[in-house]
Amino acid sequence: MDLEFSPKVEDLRKRVYAFTDEHIYPNEELFEAEVRENRLRGNPWQPTRIVEELKQKARAAGLWNLFLPGSKYGAGLTNLEYAPLAEILGRSLIASEVFNCSAPETGNMEVLACYGDEDRHRQWLVPLRSVGHLMTTPAVLDRDGAEVFEGLLDSMCTVLIAMVDLRKSDGLRNSTCGSVYEKVAFAEQVFTHVEQVLGRPQYTVKIRIMDEERRTTVNLKEYIQSAKSRVCFISTGFLDRTGDEIHTSMEAAPMVRKGEMKSQPWIQNYELANVEIGLACGLVGEAQIGNGMWAMPDLMRDMLEQKTGHPKAGRGDRLGGILTVPLAASPNWSDAEITAELENNAQGILAYVVRWVDQDVGCSKVPDINNFGLMEDCATCRISSQHIANWLHHGIVTREQVLEVMRRMTTALC
Repeated sequence: MDLEFSPKVEDLRKRVYAFTDEHIYPNEELFEAEVRENRLRGNPWQPTRIVEELKQKARAAGLWNLFLPGSKYGAGLTNLEYAPLAEILGRSLIASEVFNCSAPETGNMEVLACYGDEDRHRQWLVPLRSVGHLMTTPAVLDRDGAEVFEGLLDSMCTVLIAMVDLRKSDGLRNSTCGSVYEKVAFAEQVFTHVEQVLGRPQYTVKIRIMDEERRTTVNLKEYIQSAKSRVCFISTGFLDRTGDEIHTSMEAAPMVRKGEMKSQPWIQNYELANVEIGLACGLVGEAQIGNGMWAMPDLMRDMLEQKTGHPKAGRGDRLGGILTVPLAASPNWSDAEITAELENNAQGILAYVVRWVDQDVGCSKVPDINNFGLMEDCATCRISSQHIANWLHHGIVTREQVLEVMRRMTTALC
Protein backbone atom coordinates (compact mmCIF):
# COMPACT_ATOMS: atom_id res chain seq x y z
CA MET A 1 0.00 0.00 0.00
CA ASP A 2 1.44 3.36 -1.07
CA LEU A 3 0.96 5.86 1.77
CA GLU A 4 2.60 8.82 0.06
CA PHE A 5 0.31 11.74 -0.75
CA SER A 6 -0.61 11.94 -4.40
CA PRO A 7 -0.23 15.33 -6.16
CA LYS A 8 -4.03 15.72 -6.01
CA VAL A 9 -4.12 15.12 -2.24
CA GLU A 10 -1.11 17.34 -1.62
CA ASP A 11 -2.84 20.14 -3.52
CA LEU A 12 -6.07 19.68 -1.56
CA ARG A 13 -4.15 19.63 1.74
CA LYS A 14 -2.55 22.99 0.91
CA ARG A 15 -5.91 24.47 -0.08
CA VAL A 16 -7.68 23.13 3.02
CA TYR A 17 -4.89 24.40 5.26
CA ALA A 18 -5.11 27.84 3.61
CA PHE A 19 -8.90 27.95 3.90
CA THR A 20 -8.95 26.92 7.56
CA ASP A 21 -6.23 29.45 8.42
CA GLU A 22 -8.04 32.26 6.61
CA HIS A 23 -11.70 31.49 7.32
CA ILE A 24 -12.25 28.76 9.93
CA TYR A 25 -10.01 29.52 12.89
CA PRO A 26 -10.60 33.31 12.87
CA ASN A 27 -14.38 32.74 13.00
CA GLU A 28 -14.58 30.09 15.74
CA GLU A 29 -15.23 32.69 18.46
CA LEU A 30 -17.91 34.30 16.31
CA PHE A 31 -19.58 30.91 15.88
CA GLU A 32 -19.58 30.34 19.65
CA ALA A 33 -20.99 33.82 20.23
CA GLU A 34 -23.83 33.14 17.76
CA VAL A 35 -24.63 29.84 19.48
CA ARG A 36 -24.78 31.62 22.85
CA GLU A 37 -27.06 34.30 21.41
CA ASN A 38 -29.36 31.68 19.87
CA ARG A 39 -29.50 29.86 23.19
CA LEU A 40 -30.50 33.05 25.00
CA ARG A 41 -33.27 33.52 22.45
CA GLY A 42 -34.54 30.03 23.22
CA ASN A 43 -33.42 28.42 19.95
CA PRO A 44 -29.95 26.88 20.44
CA TRP A 45 -30.34 24.67 17.34
CA GLN A 46 -30.77 27.57 14.92
CA PRO A 47 -28.11 27.36 12.16
CA THR A 48 -25.49 30.05 12.60
CA ARG A 49 -25.02 32.76 10.03
CA ILE A 50 -21.23 32.45 10.00
CA VAL A 51 -21.24 28.70 9.24
CA GLU A 52 -23.77 29.17 6.43
CA GLU A 53 -21.58 31.91 4.94
CA LEU A 54 -18.45 29.78 5.22
CA LYS A 55 -20.23 26.88 3.51
CA GLN A 56 -20.79 29.05 0.46
CA LYS A 57 -17.12 30.06 0.43
CA ALA A 58 -15.95 26.45 0.77
CA ARG A 59 -18.23 25.38 -2.05
CA ALA A 60 -17.03 28.22 -4.28
CA ALA A 61 -13.44 27.22 -3.52
CA GLY A 62 -14.08 23.65 -4.72
CA LEU A 63 -13.65 22.24 -1.19
CA TRP A 64 -17.07 20.60 -0.90
CA ASN A 65 -18.01 17.00 -0.11
CA LEU A 66 -14.35 16.01 0.17
CA PHE A 67 -15.34 12.72 1.81
CA LEU A 68 -17.53 11.54 -1.09
CA PRO A 69 -15.74 8.99 -3.33
CA GLY A 70 -16.45 8.21 -6.96
CA SER A 71 -19.16 10.83 -7.47
CA LYS A 72 -19.60 14.01 -9.46
CA TYR A 73 -20.89 15.57 -6.23
CA GLY A 74 -17.63 15.02 -4.36
CA ALA A 75 -13.86 15.15 -4.66
CA GLY A 76 -13.57 11.56 -5.87
CA LEU A 77 -11.07 10.61 -3.18
CA THR A 78 -10.53 7.17 -1.71
CA ASN A 79 -10.74 6.74 2.08
CA LEU A 80 -6.95 6.70 2.21
CA GLU A 81 -6.74 9.95 0.23
CA TYR A 82 -9.42 11.64 2.32
CA ALA A 83 -7.81 10.65 5.67
CA PRO A 84 -5.18 13.47 5.78
CA LEU A 85 -7.88 16.01 4.93
CA ALA A 86 -10.16 14.66 7.68
CA GLU A 87 -7.26 15.02 10.12
CA ILE A 88 -7.11 18.75 9.30
CA LEU A 89 -10.87 19.19 9.62
CA GLY A 90 -10.82 17.46 13.01
CA ARG A 91 -8.86 20.35 14.49
CA SER A 92 -11.90 22.62 14.54
CA LEU A 93 -15.43 22.10 15.84
CA ILE A 94 -16.95 23.73 12.76
CA ALA A 95 -14.63 22.71 9.91
CA SER A 96 -16.33 19.44 9.00
CA GLU A 97 -19.70 21.15 8.72
CA VAL A 98 -18.29 24.02 6.67
CA PHE A 99 -16.85 21.57 4.11
CA ASN A 100 -20.07 19.49 4.22
CA CYS A 101 -18.19 16.52 5.64
CA SER A 102 -20.05 15.97 8.91
CA ALA A 103 -21.85 12.89 10.15
CA PRO A 104 -24.54 11.71 9.92
CA GLU A 105 -25.16 13.16 6.47
CA THR A 106 -21.88 11.85 5.09
CA GLY A 107 -23.22 8.31 5.28
CA ASN A 108 -26.61 9.32 3.90
CA MET A 109 -25.04 11.14 0.97
CA GLU A 110 -22.74 8.25 0.13
CA VAL A 111 -25.66 5.80 0.03
CA LEU A 112 -27.67 8.14 -2.20
CA ALA A 113 -24.70 8.82 -4.47
CA CYS A 114 -23.98 5.11 -4.91
CA TYR A 115 -27.49 3.70 -5.20
CA GLY A 116 -29.90 6.53 -5.98
CA ASP A 117 -30.98 7.40 -9.51
CA GLU A 118 -30.70 10.91 -10.97
CA ASP A 119 -34.17 11.88 -9.73
CA ARG A 120 -33.22 10.92 -6.18
CA HIS A 121 -29.94 12.80 -6.55
CA ARG A 122 -31.74 15.99 -7.55
CA GLN A 123 -34.39 15.62 -4.87
CA TRP A 124 -32.26 14.58 -1.90
CA LEU A 125 -28.53 14.60 -2.52
CA VAL A 126 -28.00 18.12 -3.81
CA PRO A 127 -29.83 19.89 -0.91
CA LEU A 128 -28.24 17.83 1.89
CA ARG A 129 -26.52 19.82 4.60
CA SER A 130 -24.95 19.04 7.95
CA VAL A 131 -24.97 18.45 10.95
CA GLY A 132 -26.77 16.73 13.82
CA HIS A 133 -29.49 18.76 15.53
CA LEU A 134 -28.60 21.75 13.31
CA MET A 135 -29.41 19.86 10.12
CA THR A 136 -32.63 20.74 8.30
CA THR A 137 -34.53 18.92 5.57
CA PRO A 138 -36.92 20.03 2.79
CA ALA A 139 -38.97 16.86 3.35
CA VAL A 140 -41.25 18.82 5.71
CA LEU A 141 -41.76 22.58 5.89
CA ASP A 142 -43.15 24.53 8.82
CA ARG A 143 -46.01 27.07 8.65
CA ASP A 144 -43.60 29.74 7.41
CA GLY A 145 -42.23 27.54 4.66
CA ALA A 146 -38.92 26.93 6.43
CA GLU A 147 -37.29 23.50 6.51
CA VAL A 148 -37.78 21.55 9.74
CA PHE A 149 -34.89 20.17 11.77
CA GLU A 150 -34.12 16.66 10.64
CA GLY A 151 -33.45 15.37 14.15
CA LEU A 152 -37.05 16.19 15.06
CA LEU A 153 -38.35 14.51 11.91
CA ASP A 154 -36.18 11.47 12.65
CA SER A 155 -37.66 11.22 16.13
CA MET A 156 -41.19 11.35 14.77
CA CYS A 157 -40.45 8.72 12.11
CA THR A 158 -38.67 6.46 14.61
CA VAL A 159 -41.74 6.27 16.83
CA LEU A 160 -44.11 5.95 13.87
CA ILE A 161 -42.14 2.95 12.63
CA ALA A 162 -42.02 1.43 16.12
CA MET A 163 -45.81 1.78 16.42
CA VAL A 164 -46.16 -0.90 13.75
CA ASP A 165 -44.49 -3.28 16.18
CA LEU A 166 -46.61 -2.07 19.09
CA ARG A 167 -49.82 -2.90 17.23
CA LYS A 168 -48.90 -6.57 16.83
CA SER A 169 -51.11 -8.91 18.82
CA ASP A 170 -48.95 -12.02 18.47
CA GLY A 171 -45.48 -13.13 17.44
CA LEU A 172 -42.19 -11.49 18.40
CA ARG A 173 -42.23 -7.88 19.53
CA ASN A 174 -39.48 -5.39 20.28
CA SER A 175 -41.02 -4.74 23.69
CA THR A 176 -43.35 -6.84 25.83
CA CYS A 177 -44.57 -3.78 27.73
CA GLY A 178 -45.25 -1.43 24.82
CA SER A 179 -42.09 0.71 24.95
CA VAL A 180 -40.06 2.18 22.12
CA TYR A 181 -36.32 2.23 22.67
CA GLU A 182 -34.18 5.14 21.52
CA LYS A 183 -30.77 6.31 21.98
CA VAL A 184 -30.66 13.42 27.16
CA ALA A 185 -32.69 16.80 28.34
CA PHE A 186 -33.25 17.70 24.65
CA ALA A 187 -34.13 14.12 23.72
CA GLU A 188 -36.56 14.02 26.65
CA GLN A 189 -38.34 17.13 25.38
CA VAL A 190 -38.42 15.89 21.79
CA PHE A 191 -39.94 12.52 22.63
CA THR A 192 -42.51 14.09 24.94
CA HIS A 193 -43.77 16.13 21.98
CA VAL A 194 -43.62 13.13 19.65
CA GLU A 195 -45.70 11.04 22.05
CA GLN A 196 -48.27 13.80 22.33
CA VAL A 197 -48.55 14.20 18.55
CA LEU A 198 -48.81 10.46 17.90
CA GLY A 199 -51.16 9.76 20.79
CA ARG A 200 -48.81 7.47 22.67
CA PRO A 201 -48.71 7.32 26.48
CA GLN A 202 -46.04 9.52 28.01
CA TYR A 203 -42.69 7.76 28.51
CA THR A 204 -43.39 5.16 25.82
CA VAL A 205 -40.05 6.05 24.24
CA LYS A 206 -37.05 4.82 26.22
CA ILE A 207 -33.51 6.19 26.12
CA ARG A 208 -30.17 4.47 26.51
CA ILE A 209 -27.22 6.51 27.77
CA MET A 210 -23.83 5.46 26.44
CA ASP A 211 -21.07 6.78 28.71
CA GLU A 212 -18.37 7.14 26.06
CA GLU A 213 -17.06 10.69 26.61
CA ARG A 214 -15.50 12.36 29.64
CA ARG A 215 -18.28 14.98 29.72
CA THR A 216 -20.84 12.17 29.95
CA THR A 217 -18.86 10.43 32.68
CA VAL A 218 -18.72 13.43 35.00
CA ASN A 219 -22.37 14.38 34.35
CA LEU A 220 -23.92 10.90 34.23
CA LYS A 221 -26.08 11.35 37.34
CA GLU A 222 -27.53 14.59 35.92
CA TYR A 223 -28.21 12.89 32.58
CA ILE A 224 -30.10 10.10 34.29
CA GLN A 225 -32.05 12.62 36.37
CA SER A 226 -33.06 14.62 33.29
CA ALA A 227 -34.57 11.51 31.65
CA LYS A 228 -35.34 9.43 34.74
CA SER A 229 -38.66 8.14 33.41
CA ARG A 230 -37.16 7.02 30.10
CA VAL A 231 -33.75 5.54 30.92
CA CYS A 232 -33.73 1.83 30.16
CA PHE A 233 -29.99 1.26 29.84
CA ILE A 234 -26.70 2.86 30.83
CA SER A 235 -23.37 1.52 29.78
CA THR A 236 -19.70 2.24 29.63
CA GLY A 237 -17.84 1.86 26.37
CA PHE A 238 -14.20 1.81 27.38
CA LEU A 239 -12.93 1.59 23.80
CA ASP A 240 -14.66 4.75 22.56
CA ARG A 241 -14.07 6.33 25.98
CA THR A 242 -10.32 5.68 25.71
CA GLY A 243 -10.25 7.34 22.31
CA ASP A 244 -12.07 10.35 23.76
CA GLU A 245 -9.71 10.46 26.76
CA ILE A 246 -6.69 10.70 24.47
CA HIS A 247 -8.35 13.22 22.17
CA THR A 248 -9.67 15.42 24.99
CA SER A 249 -6.22 15.76 26.58
CA MET A 250 -4.24 15.70 23.33
CA GLU A 251 -2.38 18.93 24.14
CA ALA A 252 -1.39 17.98 27.70
CA ALA A 253 1.58 15.62 27.21
CA PRO A 254 2.43 12.19 25.78
CA MET A 255 0.03 9.44 26.85
CA VAL A 256 1.10 6.16 28.45
CA ARG A 257 1.53 3.18 26.16
CA LYS A 258 -1.72 1.66 25.01
CA GLY A 259 -1.16 -1.57 26.95
CA GLU A 260 -0.93 0.42 30.21
CA MET A 261 -4.21 2.27 29.65
CA LYS A 262 -6.44 -0.33 31.35
CA SER A 263 -4.46 -0.01 34.59
CA GLN A 264 -4.77 3.78 34.78
CA PRO A 265 -6.87 5.36 37.57
CA TRP A 266 -9.25 7.12 35.17
CA ILE A 267 -10.53 3.97 33.49
CA GLN A 268 -10.81 1.92 36.68
CA ASN A 269 -12.80 4.66 38.40
CA TYR A 270 -14.82 5.35 35.25
CA GLU A 271 -16.22 1.83 35.00
CA LEU A 272 -16.84 1.56 38.75
CA ALA A 273 -18.52 4.99 38.84
CA ASN A 274 -20.91 3.97 36.07
CA VAL A 275 -22.14 1.02 38.12
CA GLU A 276 -22.25 2.97 41.38
CA ILE A 277 -24.22 5.84 39.85
CA GLY A 278 -26.65 3.43 38.21
CA LEU A 279 -27.27 1.67 41.51
CA ALA A 280 -27.52 4.96 43.43
CA CYS A 281 -30.08 6.27 40.91
CA GLY A 282 -32.34 3.29 41.57
CA LEU A 283 -31.90 1.44 38.29
CA VAL A 284 -32.03 -1.98 39.97
CA GLY A 285 -35.03 -3.77 38.52
CA GLU A 286 -35.79 -0.77 36.31
CA ALA A 287 -32.96 -0.54 33.77
CA GLN A 288 -29.88 -2.39 32.59
CA ILE A 289 -26.38 -1.44 33.67
CA GLY A 290 -23.81 -2.61 31.15
CA ASN A 291 -20.06 -2.44 30.77
CA GLY A 292 -19.24 -2.09 27.10
CA MET A 293 -17.66 -4.50 24.66
CA TRP A 294 -15.13 -7.10 25.75
CA ALA A 295 -12.36 -7.12 23.16
CA MET A 296 -10.89 -10.53 24.01
CA PRO A 297 -13.41 -13.28 23.14
CA ASP A 298 -10.91 -16.04 24.02
CA LEU A 299 -10.71 -14.79 27.62
CA MET A 300 -14.37 -14.75 28.64
CA ARG A 301 -13.61 -16.09 32.12
CA ASP A 302 -11.46 -13.02 32.73
CA MET A 303 -14.38 -10.83 31.64
CA LEU A 304 -16.73 -12.47 34.15
CA GLU A 305 -14.24 -12.06 36.97
CA GLN A 306 -13.56 -8.42 36.12
CA LYS A 307 -17.10 -7.28 35.40
CA THR A 308 -18.76 -9.03 38.34
CA GLY A 309 -16.23 -7.34 40.58
CA HIS A 310 -17.56 -3.87 39.72
CA PRO A 311 -20.73 -3.91 41.85
CA LYS A 312 -18.78 -5.59 44.67
CA ALA A 313 -15.96 -3.03 44.74
CA GLY A 314 -17.57 -0.67 47.24
CA ARG A 315 -18.01 3.06 47.01
CA GLY A 316 -15.14 5.49 46.72
CA ASP A 317 -14.10 8.96 45.58
CA ARG A 318 -14.27 8.28 41.86
CA LEU A 319 -14.15 11.81 40.44
CA GLY A 320 -10.51 12.41 41.33
CA GLY A 321 -9.50 9.20 39.62
CA ILE A 322 -11.68 9.89 36.58
CA LEU A 323 -10.00 13.25 36.07
CA THR A 324 -6.50 11.80 36.35
CA VAL A 325 -5.27 12.10 32.77
CA PRO A 326 -3.23 9.04 31.66
CA LEU A 327 -0.03 10.95 30.93
CA ALA A 328 3.32 9.21 30.88
CA ALA A 329 5.33 10.08 33.99
CA SER A 330 8.65 9.53 32.21
CA PRO A 331 8.19 9.47 28.43
CA ASN A 332 11.75 8.29 27.83
CA TRP A 333 11.02 5.03 26.06
CA SER A 334 13.72 3.16 24.18
CA ASP A 335 13.72 3.06 20.39
CA ALA A 336 12.62 -0.58 20.56
CA GLU A 337 9.67 0.28 22.82
CA ILE A 338 8.59 3.15 20.58
CA THR A 339 8.77 0.95 17.49
CA ALA A 340 6.81 -1.81 19.21
CA GLU A 341 4.09 0.68 20.19
CA LEU A 342 3.87 2.06 16.66
CA GLU A 343 3.65 -1.46 15.23
CA ASN A 344 0.89 -2.37 17.67
CA ASN A 345 -1.12 0.74 16.76
CA ALA A 346 -0.49 0.27 13.03
CA GLN A 347 -1.74 -3.30 13.31
CA GLY A 348 -4.92 -2.07 15.01
CA ILE A 349 -5.59 0.46 12.24
CA LEU A 350 -4.76 -1.84 9.35
CA ALA A 351 -6.71 -4.77 10.83
CA TYR A 352 -9.78 -2.54 11.00
CA VAL A 353 -9.32 -1.25 7.45
CA VAL A 354 -8.77 -4.70 5.96
CA ARG A 355 -11.70 -6.37 7.72
CA TRP A 356 -14.23 -3.54 7.57
CA VAL A 357 -13.31 -1.67 4.40
CA ASP A 358 -11.67 -4.22 2.12
CA GLN A 359 -13.54 -7.37 3.15
CA ASP A 360 -16.84 -5.92 4.46
CA VAL A 361 -16.68 -8.33 7.43
CA GLY A 362 -17.47 -5.92 10.25
CA CYS A 363 -16.62 -6.38 13.92
CA SER A 364 -14.66 -9.62 14.16
CA LYS A 365 -11.71 -11.27 15.85
CA VAL A 366 -8.38 -10.26 14.31
CA PRO A 367 -4.89 -11.30 15.49
CA ASP A 368 -2.95 -8.45 17.06
CA ILE A 369 0.80 -7.88 16.76
CA ASN A 370 1.37 -10.78 19.19
CA ASN A 371 -1.06 -13.06 17.32
CA PHE A 372 -3.69 -12.73 20.04
CA GLY A 373 -7.28 -12.50 18.81
CA LEU A 374 -8.92 -9.12 19.52
CA MET A 375 -12.25 -7.71 18.41
CA GLU A 376 -11.51 -4.85 16.01
CA ASP A 377 -14.01 -2.11 15.19
CA CYS A 378 -14.03 1.63 14.62
CA ALA A 379 -13.41 2.23 18.35
CA THR A 380 -10.17 0.24 18.41
CA CYS A 381 -9.13 2.00 15.21
CA ARG A 382 -9.85 5.32 16.90
CA ILE A 383 -7.70 4.47 19.92
CA SER A 384 -4.75 3.46 17.76
CA SER A 385 -4.98 6.51 15.51
CA GLN A 386 -5.42 8.91 18.45
CA HIS A 387 -2.45 7.36 20.25
CA ILE A 388 -0.20 7.75 17.22
CA ALA A 389 -1.43 11.32 16.79
CA ASN A 390 -0.63 12.10 20.44
CA TRP A 391 2.92 10.78 20.24
CA LEU A 392 3.41 12.51 16.90
CA HIS A 393 2.10 15.79 18.32
CA HIS A 394 4.53 15.69 21.26
CA GLY A 395 7.59 14.64 19.27
CA ILE A 396 7.88 11.07 20.58
CA VAL A 397 7.76 9.85 16.97
CA THR A 398 8.21 11.53 13.62
CA ARG A 399 6.00 11.45 10.56
CA GLU A 400 8.71 9.47 8.77
CA GLN A 401 8.74 6.84 11.53
CA VAL A 402 4.97 6.45 11.37
CA LEU A 403 4.97 6.10 7.58
CA GLU A 404 7.84 3.60 7.65
CA VAL A 405 6.03 1.40 10.18
CA MET A 406 2.75 1.63 8.29
CA ARG A 407 4.47 0.62 5.03
CA ARG A 408 6.25 -2.27 6.68
CA MET A 409 3.12 -3.51 8.44
CA THR A 410 1.11 -3.20 5.24
CA THR A 411 3.68 -5.29 3.39
CA ALA A 412 3.60 -7.91 6.16
CA LEU A 413 -0.19 -8.12 6.00
CA CYS A 414 -0.17 -8.48 2.22
